Amino acid sequence: MNIKCYTPRAEHRAALIGGLFIRPNNDSCLVPDHCLVKAELLSGSRKLKLTYSYCIVEVAGRCLDAIYEDACVGKLGTVRVASPEENESAPDSALCVASLVITPPLETEYPESEQEWING
Repeated sequence: MNIKCYTPRAEHRAALIGGLFIRPNNDSCLVPDHCLVKAELLSGSRKLKLTYSYCIVEVAGRCLDAIYEDACVGKLGTVRVASPEENESAPDSALCVASLVITPPLETEYPESEQEWING
């Protein structure tokens, strides 16, 4: 089974201005690169925390190094959550996104266009 949880920006036909995050129900959220404040790779590359000026994106999975590296250089592509079946069948050595959580920081307001997606 071919699992494509991350598509680097260089592989996109259309230009992106930031990371595109896609949930299992196909809801998506584009977060501009210039809003990235801090990127952290945690738990031996099994958790990635991206702190943006108006939200926090937490990605859990395996081998998230490529996503982290692209975020750090301002070239994040598309991050898609794998289905449970894809997650189960993915080799431990392959990049796989098991979950994606986007929340607003308590002390920061976020753009109204993101409010429904974040709260939904």
